Amino acid sequence: MRKLLGTPYHLIKAKNSTLLIKECLFNYEFLLHKSQALSIISIEEDLKAAISTERTVPDLTLLSEVLKLSRKVLIQDPCQLASQLIGRLHQIVAADKPVTPGDPKKYLYLPALLSQCLKSSIPVLVPSTSCLMPPGGLLCDFLTGHLDRITAIGETQKERVIATASCDGTLKLWDLQIGKAIFTLHGVGKNISAIVVCLENRLVAVSDKTTIQIWDLSSERVIYAAGEFLDTPVLTSAMNGQLLLVFFNGNHMVQRLHGPYGGELLPTFRVALEIQTCSFYFSSISPMMWAYSVFDLTRSCQLVHQGFLLTEEVPMHKNGSILLSKNSVKEYVLCAYRGGNEAMVFSGKKGQVVAQLKSQEPMAAVGDVAVTKEYFLVIFRCPFMQQREIVHIELYNVHNFAYSHSLKGCCNDFIHIFAVPHLGSHLVAFSPIPNTNTTEILSWNLESEDHKHLAKFSSIPAGGVCSDLRYCLAFCDGENYLQLWNLASKINDQSLTVTVSTRRKTNGIQNIVTMENYSRYAVCQHTNPGAVTVWNIVKSKCKRNAVRVERGLSENTDVVLVRDMKLFVLTDKGMSSFADPPRPIFQTLLVYDLLKKKYIKKQTGLYIIPCQNNEYKILEGGLLLGLSENRRNETKTGKKRRREKAVKAEMEKLQMLVNEKSNAIDQYLLSGDQKVAVCSYYAHHLSVFSLESMSHLHTIECRESMLFLHSAALTYDGLYLVLTNYNEEEKVSYVTLWNLKSGKVQKRLKNEPNVCCIAITDDASRIIFGVMVENRQTVLLGLSDNPTLITLKMVSNTNAGSSTGKDLFGEESTSSEEEPEVG
Repeated sequence: MRKLLGTPYHLIKAKNSTLLIKECLFNYEFLLHKSQALSIISIEEDLKAAISTERTVPDLTLLSEVLKLSRKVLIQDPCQLASQLIGRLHQIVAADKPVTPGDPKKYLYLPALLSQCLKSSIPVLVPSTSCLMPPGGLLCDFLTGHLDRITAIGETQKERVIATASCDGTLKLWDLQIGKAIFTLHGVGKNISAIVVCLENRLVAVSDKTTIQIWDLSSERVIYAAGEFLDTPVLTSAMNGQLLLVFFNGNHMVQRLHGPYGGELLPTFRVALEIQTCSFYFSSISPMMWAYSVFDLTRSCQLVHQGFLLTEEVPMHKNGSILLSKNSVKEYVLCAYRGGNEAMVFSGKKGQVVAQLKSQEPMAAVGDVAVTKEYFLVIFRCPFMQQREIVHIELYNVHNFAYSHSLKGCCNDFIHIFAVPHLGSHLVAFSPIPNTNTTEILSWNLESEDHKHLAKFSSIPAGGVCSDLRYCLAFCDGENYLQLWNLASKINDQSLTVTVSTRRKTNGIQNIVTMENYSRYAVCQHTNPGAVTVWNIVKSKCKRNAVRVERGLSENTDVVLVRDMKLFVLTDKGMSSFADPPRPIFQTLLVYDLLKKKYIKKQTGLYIIPCQNNEYKILEGGLLLGLSENRRNETKTGKKRRREKAVKAEMEKLQMLVNEKSNAIDQYLLSGDQKVAVCSYYAHHLSVFSLESMSHLHTIECRESMLFLHSAALTYDGLYLVLTNYNEEEKVSYVTLWNLKSGKVQKRLKNEPNVCCIAITDDASRIIFGVMVENRQTVLLGLSDNPTLITLKMVSNTNAGSSTGKDLFGEESTSSEEEPEVG
């Protein structure tokens, strides 16, 4: 025991990392006996200390991740150490080969450790291949506090607070930012299946198999209870938690109205329904009938509506046949019968179905429903390639209930739990992999339609929520702790994207670039890979046809940038063998001259990190501007100083904003003179940088709104920024003009929703923005489903001056056609 404790301690204090690695950390017998005598946690502490002093040994990080993945098993049975190490590391060690003869291997100590596992002093089961989840994925944290297994989890009306119920009879509220329970309610029951927190976290409604209860959290007592349900009631809330909606099996109400001996409704659910109307309907329905009750929590849980869910769908009689959205928009919630072909928009204020959302696919079957601030989401499963099924997600506008667009999953998605973050930008799902006891975490970007497989873990969740991409939680059947993942660190990783689009490809215009030195021309990049066209936007005879068409200049994986009639093509995408871990890079740059119609430059041996096309810019002099490998080039000491300064200045009140300062760059915007860049971080702040001095100028913040650059514009000199933002507290959309010199708001327009594009004059005296409701005047318009460039001129009392210059591509001219046209 003295050797097990003392040897690592003294070697760490002596900073003798070489002997510590050989004699302790990569000595199988030492690890086995220490895990048996003490715990696997003590070995993790030794590894953590070794990694802090010896960062150049990748074996240490890999071994630490393996022990973290195997912690649960090794705490119960340390004798499985050899099985866990070989099962997770065998394939990694086998694939570790030198790049060229004579080069060293990446992992120097792991092969010897696995060889020692095969000669274990105790009998062990040795896997013949990698049969366990390998390290290198997104690791999870754990939240502990319940004494018995968790049975239910639910979101609250605060973004970073969630609620759980357990068989120990308690309900806990968790603050995800500090990772601890902040409130415990005793005596709620041992078989809670659903939790709904209402009225700004003052009331909580819970349900088990046959009853519901509404608790006042301040007094910790029940203020309403109802029972005798035939099936498990399903709960949700509407109107910011003011209304509680309960959906349940209503067959007992039908029988009491039409039993052979008469009868009446249960006292708890007595409603004013006309018997004749109900009789006419009940005589033509299926044996299974769902009913609903709506309670006004602001008026002492008063029952305001009750009735039956009227629909043409014939529900199946089984538990969980009704699907209900966990959240709402205004007074609307979304419900559907599992396996049906439509969803219903239910108004809690009116107590009735106000719209039916029928699937665009005739063979689709509803699997779940969800609601965001902008869309109703209906998740279907559709037949795909005869013997397979695919996830098909349809989005409907929350204002007019009209169909918007669809998202696709892949054939390997077997999803049973969905979650929508408060921001409403993504859909997150848990997808168990059949016959493996393994689950993947998936995501869909609701606007860009990107589908990603973000993480994988070895268990099957029984429930989960994701109120924020930084806090994705799940619990498994029989476990008394929560697992937590930070998805925000992987959400922008394009290498995780799965291409699932099955829509017909059209040769439309994807991007329009005007030429600074050739003002009468615009270059268009098409959705068809490799197609580029040049348009004369001055001559009227040239407006229907391109003056030059180039095809086959690039492939699907290439990135094409345009500047001054030259195409810069980033190509030869491969994997960097010397990076840790290996990552995709562009290795070749080709420069094509549109005037000479030939390649004028080729540069090889490059290391360019792949980004989205709009994240690259070609600056004057042929310089390429892009995002760095880790999107934040900051040393550990610099990061520590920044955090300490922020904590000291802002104190505990701004702790959330301080944590957001370490987010990765999401997007950036470049000024017209290419001297100022503004970056967004999926956070409540933006950073302003000077490209002249290569320095950070200042940070602009808004505590009430997330700041994005999706719909934003900079003045030419970079002194003013206009963007759209949504005030999360007031529930109001704004168009905000920022003075980047002072870092303050110059002007703000209130109640401006659905802004899809925006522009600003050089002196910031006028802002032009377009909304989805009605078309605003535009200069150039490229349609995604039409290869023709459309030119529109703004109506003005003063005619604009003509664009000067000569025709470069030999356009025919029979008269003086140098206009502008004022339409």
